Amino acid sequence: MLSSVFPYSLIKIVSQERELQLEQALLAVLAALGQKGASIEDACAMAVGGLMSDGYWQWADPEYREGAADEIDKAITRLSGKRPPSDINSDERWVSAC
Repeated sequence: MLSSVFPYSLIKIVSQERELQLEQALLAVLAALGQKGASIEDACAMAVGGLMSDGYWQWADPEYREGAADEIDKAITRLSGKRPPSDINSDERWVSAC
């Protein structure tokens, strides 16, 4: 078991680092779509629709669908330069990627 090898605090740090990497990856993909002239909003709507539709994407884990859809919404908000109310007091690592 991982927790017997690593203390909980170390696992949490690794998890936070991975989360930041995945957030940056999502933002980079969305920004690249925008630079190529694709509609970021349309791409995000398709992604959320695919996640939320039962059986549409077989690889999508139902347990994480809502959270993933929320993260897509947050990413598009960050790329547009608007901050959602829940982010007002968060750190300032987010800058416009476009």
